[in-house]
Amino acid sequence: MGKKAFLDFVEGKAIAHIFDVGRNSSRVIETVRIDLEEGLSPERIAAFADAEESYLSLPLDMLDFRVMELPFNDMKKIREVMPLELDNIILEGSGSVVFDARILKGMDESRILAAYIKKDRLKGLLERLKPLGIDPRIVTSLELSAVLESASSLEELSGLLLCPPILDEKERVNYALRETGEAVINLRTGELAYTADTEKTDRSLRWTVLLVALLFMVFFSDMAFRIITVKKDIASSREAIRKTYQSLFPADKKVSDELYQLKAHMKELKVKENSFIGISPLRILLDLSKLNITGLFLRELNIDRERIILKGECSNLSDVQLLKGKLDGFLTDVTITDAKPGDKGQTAFALAAKGRRAR
Repeated sequence: MGKKAFLDFVEGKAIAHIFDVGRNSSRVIETVRIDLEEGLSPERIAAFADAEESYLSLPLDMLDFRVMELPFNDMKKIREVMPLELDNIILEGSGSVVFDARILKGMDESRILAAYIKKDRLKGLLERLKPLGIDPRIVTSLELSAVLESASSLEELSGLLLCPPILDEKERVNYALRETGEAVINLRTGELAYTADTEKTDRSLRWTVLLVALLFMVFFSDMAFRIITVKKDIASSREAIRKTYQSLFPADKKVSDELYQLKAHMKELKVKENSFIGISPLRILLDLSKLNITGLFLRELNIDRERIILKGECSNLSDVQLLKGKLDGFLTDVTITDAKPGDKGQTAFALAAKGRRAR
Protein backbone atom coordinates (compact mmCIF):
# COMPACT_ATOMS: atom_id res chain seq x y z
CA MET A 1 0.00 0.00 0.00
CA GLY A 2 1.16 3.57 -0.65
CA LYS A 3 3.11 5.06 -3.53
CA LYS A 4 4.85 2.84 -6.06
CA ALA A 5 6.95 3.89 -9.05
CA PHE A 6 7.01 1.80 -12.23
CA LEU A 7 9.64 2.54 -14.91
CA ASP A 8 8.66 1.13 -18.31
CA PHE A 9 11.17 0.88 -21.17
CA VAL A 10 9.34 0.87 -24.50
CA GLU A 11 10.56 1.69 -28.01
CA GLY A 12 13.82 3.12 -26.69
CA LYS A 13 12.07 5.46 -24.28
CA ALA A 14 11.58 5.34 -20.51
CA ILE A 15 8.18 6.16 -19.10
CA ALA A 16 7.66 6.32 -15.33
CA HIS A 17 4.27 5.87 -13.69
CA ILE A 18 3.70 6.86 -10.05
CA PHE A 19 0.87 4.76 -8.62
CA ASP A 20 -1.15 5.35 -5.48
CA VAL A 21 -1.90 1.76 -4.53
CA GLY A 22 -4.79 1.40 -2.08
CA ARG A 23 -6.45 -1.58 -0.44
CA ASN A 24 -9.46 -1.53 -2.78
CA SER A 25 -8.31 0.60 -5.72
CA SER A 26 -5.19 1.96 -7.39
CA ARG A 27 -4.67 4.95 -9.63
CA VAL A 28 -1.95 6.73 -11.57
CA ILE A 29 -0.86 9.93 -9.83
CA GLU A 30 1.70 11.02 -12.39
CA THR A 31 3.33 9.86 -15.62
CA VAL A 32 6.80 11.13 -16.49
CA ARG A 33 8.88 10.57 -19.66
CA ILE A 34 12.53 10.19 -18.72
CA ASP A 35 15.60 10.96 -20.79
CA LEU A 36 18.40 8.96 -19.19
CA GLU A 37 20.99 11.28 -20.69
CA GLU A 38 19.44 14.50 -19.44
CA GLY A 39 18.39 13.12 -16.06
CA LEU A 40 15.64 14.40 -13.81
CA SER A 41 15.00 17.60 -11.91
CA PRO A 42 15.45 17.48 -8.12
CA GLU A 43 11.65 17.58 -7.76
CA ARG A 44 11.27 14.48 -9.97
CA ILE A 45 14.02 12.67 -8.07
CA ALA A 46 12.23 13.51 -4.80
CA ALA A 47 9.00 12.06 -6.24
CA PHE A 48 10.74 8.74 -6.93
CA ALA A 49 12.46 8.78 -3.55
CA ASP A 50 9.06 9.31 -1.93
CA ALA A 51 7.76 6.06 -3.48
CA GLU A 52 7.86 3.07 -1.13
CA GLU A 53 8.88 0.71 -3.96
CA SER A 54 9.98 1.02 -7.55
CA TYR A 55 9.85 -1.48 -10.44
CA LEU A 56 11.54 -1.72 -13.83
CA SER A 57 10.13 -3.30 -16.97
CA LEU A 58 12.48 -4.35 -19.80
CA PRO A 59 11.37 -4.90 -23.41
CA LEU A 60 11.61 -8.42 -24.83
CA ASP A 61 14.40 -7.46 -27.25
CA MET A 62 16.72 -6.91 -24.26
CA LEU A 63 16.10 -10.43 -22.95
CA ASP A 64 16.94 -13.96 -24.09
CA PHE A 65 14.69 -16.96 -23.55
CA ARG A 66 14.97 -20.72 -23.46
CA VAL A 67 12.29 -23.36 -22.95
CA MET A 68 13.54 -26.18 -20.69
CA GLU A 69 12.02 -29.45 -19.60
CA LEU A 70 12.48 -30.46 -15.96
CA PRO A 71 10.95 -33.39 -14.02
CA PHE A 72 9.66 -31.15 -11.21
CA ASN A 73 7.83 -27.84 -10.87
CA ASP A 74 9.14 -26.61 -7.52
CA MET A 75 10.47 -23.10 -8.24
CA LYS A 76 13.12 -23.38 -5.52
CA LYS A 77 14.55 -26.51 -7.11
CA ILE A 78 14.18 -25.02 -10.59
CA ARG A 79 16.30 -21.99 -9.64
CA GLU A 80 18.90 -24.31 -8.11
CA VAL A 81 19.37 -26.40 -11.28
CA MET A 82 18.98 -23.59 -13.82
CA PRO A 83 22.68 -22.57 -13.70
CA LEU A 84 23.62 -26.09 -14.78
CA GLU A 85 21.13 -25.96 -17.65
CA LEU A 86 22.25 -22.51 -18.74
CA ASP A 87 25.91 -23.52 -18.67
CA ASN A 88 25.13 -25.82 -21.62
CA ILE A 89 23.52 -22.96 -23.57
CA ILE A 90 25.49 -19.79 -22.77
CA LEU A 91 29.05 -19.64 -24.07
CA GLU A 92 30.34 -17.59 -21.12
CA GLY A 93 28.45 -19.70 -18.60
CA SER A 94 25.55 -18.97 -16.25
CA GLY A 95 27.77 -16.69 -14.15
CA SER A 96 27.67 -14.02 -16.87
CA VAL A 97 23.88 -13.59 -16.73
CA VAL A 98 21.08 -12.99 -14.27
CA PHE A 99 18.01 -15.14 -14.79
CA ASP A 100 14.60 -16.21 -13.62
CA ALA A 101 12.05 -18.78 -14.75
CA ARG A 102 8.34 -19.22 -15.21
CA ILE A 103 6.41 -22.48 -15.26
CA LEU A 104 4.36 -22.71 -18.45
CA LYS A 105 1.01 -23.41 -16.86
CA GLY A 106 -1.77 -24.24 -19.26
CA MET A 107 0.74 -25.46 -21.89
CA ASP A 108 3.04 -28.11 -20.49
CA GLU A 109 3.82 -27.86 -16.78
CA SER A 110 6.92 -30.03 -17.14
CA ARG A 111 8.42 -27.16 -19.16
CA ILE A 112 9.67 -23.83 -17.93
CA LEU A 113 10.53 -20.61 -19.68
CA ALA A 114 13.94 -19.27 -18.65
CA ALA A 115 14.51 -15.54 -19.15
CA TYR A 116 17.97 -14.02 -18.77
CA ILE A 117 20.04 -10.94 -19.55
CA LYS A 118 23.74 -10.18 -19.50
CA LYS A 119 24.74 -9.26 -15.98
CA ASP A 120 26.92 -6.35 -17.08
CA ARG A 121 24.15 -4.92 -19.22
CA LEU A 122 21.59 -4.89 -16.43
CA LYS A 123 24.18 -3.65 -13.94
CA GLY A 124 25.02 -0.71 -16.21
CA LEU A 125 21.34 0.16 -16.56
CA LEU A 126 20.77 0.06 -12.79
CA GLU A 127 23.79 2.29 -12.22
CA ARG A 128 22.38 4.84 -14.69
CA LEU A 129 19.07 4.84 -12.82
CA LYS A 130 20.54 5.25 -9.33
CA PRO A 131 21.43 8.98 -9.71
CA LEU A 132 17.79 9.55 -10.68
CA GLY A 133 16.66 8.18 -7.32
CA ILE A 134 15.38 4.96 -8.93
CA ASP A 135 16.45 1.66 -7.37
CA PRO A 136 13.96 -0.95 -8.60
CA ARG A 137 13.11 -3.75 -6.23
CA ILE A 138 11.97 -5.95 -9.13
CA VAL A 139 13.10 -6.08 -12.77
CA THR A 140 10.37 -7.66 -14.89
CA SER A 141 8.80 -7.35 -18.38
CA LEU A 142 5.31 -6.13 -19.26
CA GLU A 143 5.52 -7.68 -22.74
CA LEU A 144 6.41 -11.08 -21.26
CA SER A 145 3.38 -10.88 -18.97
CA ALA A 146 1.18 -10.12 -22.01
CA VAL A 147 2.78 -12.92 -24.07
CA LEU A 148 2.28 -15.55 -21.35
CA GLU A 149 -1.32 -14.43 -20.96
CA SER A 150 -1.99 -14.70 -24.69
CA ALA A 151 -0.07 -17.87 -25.65
CA SER A 152 -1.89 -21.19 -25.44
CA SER A 153 0.84 -23.45 -26.88
CA LEU A 154 4.62 -23.63 -27.14
CA GLU A 155 4.47 -22.74 -30.85
CA GLU A 156 2.37 -19.68 -30.18
CA LEU A 157 4.65 -18.72 -27.30
CA SER A 158 7.72 -18.84 -29.55
CA GLY A 159 6.03 -16.65 -32.15
CA LEU A 160 4.88 -14.08 -29.64
CA LEU A 161 8.34 -13.87 -28.07
CA LEU A 162 9.74 -12.98 -31.49
CA CYS A 163 6.91 -10.59 -32.36
CA PRO A 164 5.26 -9.49 -29.12
CA PRO A 165 1.82 -7.83 -29.19
CA ILE A 166 1.75 -4.05 -29.28
CA LEU A 167 0.22 -2.64 -26.11
CA ASP A 168 -1.33 0.79 -25.91
CA GLU A 169 -0.64 3.09 -22.98
CA LYS A 170 -3.73 2.06 -21.03
CA GLU A 171 -2.89 -1.64 -21.38
CA ARG A 172 0.68 -0.99 -20.30
CA VAL A 173 -0.55 0.84 -17.20
CA ASN A 174 -2.88 -2.05 -16.34
CA TYR A 175 -0.08 -4.61 -16.78
CA ALA A 176 2.23 -2.40 -14.70
CA LEU A 177 -0.31 -2.37 -11.88
CA ARG A 178 -0.52 -6.16 -12.04
CA GLU A 179 3.26 -6.48 -11.95
CA THR A 180 3.41 -4.41 -8.73
CA GLY A 181 1.23 -7.09 -7.15
CA GLU A 182 2.88 -10.24 -8.54
CA ALA A 183 5.68 -9.94 -11.08
CA VAL A 184 5.91 -12.49 -13.88
CA ILE A 185 9.72 -12.68 -13.39
CA ASN A 186 12.33 -10.91 -11.30
CA LEU A 187 15.82 -10.50 -12.74
CA ARG A 188 17.22 -8.79 -9.64
CA THR A 189 18.92 -11.94 -8.41
CA GLY A 190 22.38 -13.04 -7.37
CA GLU A 191 24.91 -10.23 -7.37
CA LEU A 192 22.28 -7.72 -8.54
CA ALA A 193 19.69 -8.66 -5.91
CA TYR A 194 17.78 -5.79 -4.32
CA THR A 195 19.46 -4.99 -0.99
CA ALA A 196 17.79 -1.76 0.14
CA ASP A 197 15.39 -3.64 2.44
CA THR A 198 18.26 -5.61 3.94
CA GLU A 199 20.33 -2.45 4.37
CA LYS A 200 17.36 -0.72 5.96
CA THR A 201 16.89 -3.67 8.30
CA ASP A 202 20.62 -3.71 9.06
CA ARG A 203 20.53 0.00 9.84
CA SER A 204 17.52 -0.51 12.08
CA LEU A 205 19.28 -3.36 13.82
CA ARG A 206 22.43 -1.29 14.23
CA TRP A 207 20.42 1.56 15.70
CA THR A 208 18.58 -0.89 17.95
CA VAL A 209 21.85 -2.42 19.13
CA LEU A 210 23.28 1.07 19.66
CA LEU A 211 20.23 2.19 21.66
CA VAL A 212 20.30 -1.01 23.73
CA ALA A 213 24.01 -0.46 24.37
CA LEU A 214 23.32 3.14 25.41
CA LEU A 215 20.53 1.98 27.71
CA PHE A 216 22.88 -0.56 29.29
CA MET A 217 25.52 2.14 29.68
CA VAL A 218 23.02 4.46 31.35
CA PHE A 219 21.77 1.61 33.56
CA PHE A 220 25.25 0.53 34.64
CA SER A 221 26.37 4.15 35.06
CA ASP A 222 23.40 4.78 37.33
CA MET A 223 24.12 1.55 39.20
CA ALA A 224 27.79 2.49 39.58
CA PHE A 225 26.82 5.96 40.81
CA ARG A 226 24.42 4.44 43.35
CA ILE A 227 27.06 1.97 44.53
CA ILE A 228 29.64 4.74 44.92
CA THR A 229 27.09 6.91 46.78
CA VAL A 230 26.13 4.03 49.10
CA LYS A 231 29.80 3.25 49.76
CA LYS A 232 30.43 6.89 50.63
CA ASP A 233 27.39 6.90 52.95
CA ILE A 234 28.58 3.68 54.61
CA ALA A 235 32.08 5.10 55.04
CA SER A 236 30.62 8.30 56.49
CA SER A 237 28.38 6.33 58.87
CA ARG A 238 31.30 4.13 59.97
CA GLU A 239 33.40 7.22 60.63
CA ALA A 240 30.58 8.74 62.70
CA ILE A 241 30.19 5.48 64.65
CA ARG A 242 33.93 5.32 65.29
CA LYS A 243 34.04 8.92 66.54
CA THR A 244 31.03 8.32 68.80
CA TYR A 245 32.58 5.11 70.16
CA GLN A 246 35.92 6.81 70.84
CA SER A 247 34.13 9.63 72.65
CA LEU A 248 32.37 7.05 74.87
CA PHE A 249 35.43 4.89 75.45
CA PRO A 250 38.52 7.03 75.00
CA ALA A 251 40.66 4.46 76.79
CA ASP A 252 40.24 2.02 73.89
CA LYS A 253 43.16 2.81 71.61
CA LYS A 254 42.71 -0.15 69.24
CA VAL A 255 39.27 -0.16 67.61
CA SER A 256 38.64 -2.83 64.98
CA ASP A 257 34.93 -3.63 65.34
CA GLU A 258 32.92 -0.94 67.10
CA LEU A 259 29.72 -3.01 67.38
CA TYR A 260 31.44 -6.06 68.84
CA GLN A 261 33.47 -3.98 71.29
CA LEU A 262 30.38 -1.97 72.28
CA LYS A 263 28.52 -5.20 73.05
CA ALA A 264 31.44 -6.30 75.22
CA HIS A 265 31.30 -3.03 77.15
CA MET A 266 27.54 -3.41 77.57
CA LYS A 267 28.06 -6.84 79.11
CA GLU A 268 30.55 -5.34 81.56
CA LEU A 269 28.12 -2.55 82.44
CA LYS A 270 25.35 -5.11 82.96
CA VAL A 271 27.51 -6.91 85.51
CA LYS A 272 28.21 -3.63 87.30
CA GLU A 273 24.62 -2.40 87.05
CA ASN A 274 23.72 -3.14 90.64
CA SER A 275 26.85 -1.39 91.83
CA PHE A 276 25.89 1.73 89.90
CA ILE A 277 22.24 1.60 90.88
CA GLY A 278 22.46 0.18 94.45
CA ILE A 279 20.17 1.20 97.31
CA SER A 280 19.80 4.82 98.32
CA PRO A 281 20.81 5.14 102.04
CA LEU A 282 19.18 8.55 102.28
CA ARG A 283 15.87 7.15 101.09
CA ILE A 284 16.05 4.33 103.65
CA LEU A 285 16.91 6.78 106.45
CA LEU A 286 14.01 9.01 105.40
CA ASP A 287 11.60 6.08 105.49
CA LEU A 288 12.92 4.96 108.90
CA SER A 289 12.49 8.45 110.29
CA LYS A 290 8.79 8.20 109.65
CA LEU A 291 8.38 5.16 111.91
CA ASN A 292 6.32 6.09 114.98
CA ILE A 293 7.06 3.39 117.54
CA THR A 294 7.51 4.37 121.19
CA GLY A 295 10.71 3.11 122.75
CA LEU A 296 12.38 2.26 119.43
CA PHE A 297 16.11 2.95 119.17
CA LEU A 298 18.05 2.17 116.00
CA ARG A 299 21.69 1.71 116.83
CA GLU A 300 23.08 0.28 113.53
CA LEU A 301 22.17 0.37 109.85
CA ASN A 302 24.20 -1.64 107.30
CA ILE A 303 23.36 -1.28 103.60
CA ASP A 304 25.10 -3.14 100.74
CA ARG A 305 24.10 -4.38 97.29
CA GLU A 306 22.39 -7.54 98.57
CA ARG A 307 20.71 -6.65 101.87
CA ILE A 308 19.83 -4.13 104.56
CA ILE A 309 20.53 -4.93 108.24
CA LEU A 310 18.88 -3.02 111.08
CA LYS A 311 19.93 -3.39 114.71
CA GLY A 312 18.44 -1.68 117.76
CA GLU A 313 16.24 -1.99 120.84
CA CYS A 314 12.50 -1.95 121.53
CA SER A 315 10.41 -1.97 124.65
CA ASN A 316 9.31 -5.55 124.08
CA LEU A 317 9.04 -8.34 121.50
CA SER A 318 5.65 -7.08 120.31
CA ASP A 319 7.27 -3.83 119.25
CA VAL A 320 9.78 -5.85 117.23
CA GLN A 321 6.88 -7.49 115.41
CA LEU A 322 5.27 -4.08 114.94
CA LEU A 323 8.54 -2.75 113.50
CA LYS A 324 8.76 -5.69 111.08
CA GLY A 325 5.22 -5.01 109.88
CA LYS A 326 5.98 -1.35 109.18
CA LEU A 327 9.25 -2.20 107.44
CA ASP A 328 7.32 -4.57 105.16
CA GLY A 329 5.62 -1.47 103.81
CA PHE A 330 8.71 -0.21 102.04
CA LEU A 331 11.29 -3.05 102.20
CA THR A 332 11.22 -6.56 100.75
CA ASP A 333 11.72 -9.91 102.46
CA VAL A 334 11.96 -8.46 105.95
CA THR A 335 12.93 -11.08 108.56
CA ILE A 336 13.78 -10.96 112.28
CA THR A 337 17.25 -12.46 112.55
CA ASP A 338 17.71 -11.93 116.27
CA ALA A 339 15.57 -10.89 119.30
CA LYS A 340 16.76 -11.19 122.94
CA PRO A 341 16.47 -9.30 126.26
CA GLY A 342 18.84 -6.41 126.53
CA ASP A 343 19.89 -3.95 129.18
CA LYS A 344 17.32 -2.15 131.34
CA GLY A 345 14.53 -4.51 130.38
CA GLN A 346 14.75 -3.63 126.65
CA THR A 347 14.58 -6.19 123.81
CA ALA A 348 17.57 -6.14 121.45
CA PHE A 349 16.75 -7.08 117.89
CA ALA A 350 18.29 -7.49 114.41
CA LEU A 351 16.26 -7.41 111.19
CA ALA A 352 17.35 -8.06 107.59
CA ALA A 353 15.73 -7.06 104.28
CA LYS A 354 16.76 -7.56 100.65
CA GLY A 355 15.94 -4.15 99.29
CA ARG A 356 13.54 -1.32 98.94
CA ARG A 357 10.16 -1.90 97.35
CA ALA A 358 9.53 -0.32 93.96
CA ARG A 359 6.92 2.43 93.95
